[in-house]
Amino acid sequence: QYKVDSGEDSIKIYKDDNTDSGGQLERSFCGNCGSNLYIRNVSNPKMSGNIVVAAGSVDDAWKEFKPQSELFAHRRHSWVPEVKKPAKKEGGKL
Repeated sequence: QYKVDSGEDSIKIYKDDNTDSGGQLERSFCGNCGSNLYIRNVSNPKMSGNIVVAAGSVDDAWKEFKPQSELFAHRRHSWVPEVKKPAKKEGGKL
């Protein structure tokens, strides 16, 4: 659901090993202005295909953006709504 429309050549990546989980994160940011863009967990194969999107990097298409999961919910700002998980289908599988 996330696409970089322009400026991809300006994206820089910082490899962060100082994390709560102890794993490595790739923190992507704009090399021109320093704005956070997104984070990817590269040390966990189950998570490496997912990205955590910085709210400030999303344009008006955010109205159509439907988050599918939430990490570190205890750190969610009070003005950010909770991500509702889809109901499980019969048999416990989504």
